Amino acid sequence: MIWTGLLIGVIFGVILQRGRICFNSAFRDVLIFKDNYLMKLAALAIALQSITLLLFAQMGVIKLAPMPLNWVANIVGGYIFGLGMVLAGGCASGVTYRIGEGMTTSWLAGLIFGLTAQATSSGLFSNWMKWLGKLNVTVKPNSSVYASKVGPTLATIFNVNPWIVTLIVAALLIWYAFGTKTSQRETKLNWIWAAVLIAILHP
Repeated sequence: MIWTGLLIGVIFGVILQRGRICFNSAFRDVLIFKDNYLMKLAALAIALQSITLLLFAQMGVIKLAPMPLNWVANIVGGYIFGLGMVLAGGCASGVTYRIGEGMTTSWLAGLIFGLTAQATSSGLFSNWMKWLGKLNVTVKPNSSVYASKVGPTLATIFNVNPWIVTLIVAALLIWYAFGTKTSQRETKLNWIWAAVLIAILHP
C-alpha cells in the first residue's frame, strides 16, 4: 500500500505541475484577473469525480461518507486556511508541486502545514478539535450509497435520490466548463486533459 500511495502521489504531482494547478489560484484568478482557466479545470474535475464516486458507491465498491457540518469549525478553519494560502502563495496542491520545483517558500509552507496537521490531530490543538467535534451536525442517510453516519448533503436535506443532485450539479459544471469562453494560458497539460486525469486518478 505504501508503494501504491507513493506511485499515485508522484503521478498526481506530475499532473499538478504540468497543468500548473492550484485551486486557490482558480478562485483568485477569476475574482482578480478575470481568468477562468483554472476554474474551468476545477469545475470539470469536480463534475467527473462526482459521477464516478457515486457510480462506485452504487456498485458497492465504496461508501460515501460526507464530513459532518460544523459551522464554527468550517468558518474559523476556512478563514485561517485562507490566510495561510495567501501567505504561502497557493493551496496545498500548488504548494506541493512547487516544493518539488525547489521553491523555498513552499518548503517552509509544507513544513508548517505538516506540523499543524499533526498538532490538530494528536498534539497541541487536539483538545480544541475534540471540543469542536461536539458541534458536528450529522444526519440519517437516505440511500444505501452512504455510510451509517454522514454530514448533510443536498440529497439528504431534500430527501431525493443522490443521482438527481449529482447529475444536475455535474451538468451545470460541465456547461460552465464548455459553454463559456476560456481564458488562454500556456501549460504543458491543457485544462481538459488535466481535469480528466485528476478525475481518473483521484476519485
